[in-house]
Amino acid sequence: MTENQKRDFLELFCKYAPGDIISTRQADILMIMDVKDPAELATLNGYCEYYKQLSDIAVNVEKINAHDTQEKQVKYAIEFFKKQITAVDNSLLIATDMMIKARCFPNWNDENRNRYATGRGLIIDWIHLFISYTNSSKPAINITYRNLLKNQLGTPYFNRNKDDMNLIAALLYKFFKAERMNTFYDKEEIGWSDEWKDKIFPYAAKSIAFVQFIELEAFHGTSANNYCYKEYVSYMDSITAFSKSNNLQVFKPIFFFIISNPTKSEKFSYKPANLENDDLKLNTWAEFIKDKQYITLHEKMTDGELRIKIQEAANKIVVAKKEVFDNFLNSF
Repeated sequence: MTENQKRDFLELFCKYAPGDIISTRQADILMIMDVKDPAELATLNGYCEYYKQLSDIAVNVEKINAHDTQEKQVKYAIEFFKKQITAVDNSLLIATDMMIKARCFPNWNDENRNRYATGRGLIIDWIHLFISYTNSSKPAINITYRNLLKNQLGTPYFNRNKDDMNLIAALLYKFFKAERMNTFYDKEEIGWSDEWKDKIFPYAAKSIAFVQFIELEAFHGTSANNYCYKEYVSYMDSITAFSKSNNLQVFKPIFFFIISNPTKSEKFSYKPANLENDDLKLNTWAEFIKDKQYITLHEKMTDGELRIKIQEAANKIVVAKKEVFDNFLNSF
């Protein structure tokens, strides 16, 4: 089957119920497949498999419409869409979305269409976590944790980048990806030609968890030009707005602050204020972070120790994402 044939075949399933396609749309199928005899269909490469895939989706869409209220229909539609995200073939997810919008949307009011769009967004747009960090002290930080960084990122990579980027962020990204976390890390997600400001804040605003690498340098400048602070605010504002608009009681911010501790002491201590200016917003942010310490780095930390901490964080994030999804479905 060609891509055009698949598209036209999908449009047929969007227009008609599965039973109607079998009983009355045979001529349409023959025309799409460019054959004259129905017996030829079974010989077409990929036809039988694709027909079954679309039929299975269509049957589930009919089950959606069989529920007696719009709210129940929306819930079933979102749950079915979520199941399809695990399909190896991404085209099946697209087909599911198209059929739901073609076959169910006409029966739904605007409120329920928006609910479906929100649930769909939670499934495909929201990521597990956003990594926030500063490059202000990159050489010193990299040297402090050079053994850990070299072990995990490789000595050539370390030597090539130690003066240009905060490699702790790259290390965190590697460990969270190993836990199958859908993670935003700017060095991976933003290309050379992209406007980075256009990407970081939308990603921060659609993250289940917010992971931030904290150093003294994170409080330099003012809240107006401090991007660690602005990413934090983008995340917080989004969580607050989402919870309020969907009447969610359990969607609470999930923070994992990775605290730099070059002094080797067990507790990270710093002046909870902006180091350059008396910025009330940064002071408040620093005080907030003091009560949210989850992971503290130390110079002698081993790969295994950090990996265990990341695994614990990843497990909590998975649970949090499930809670967000379940509570959204129960909110209407």
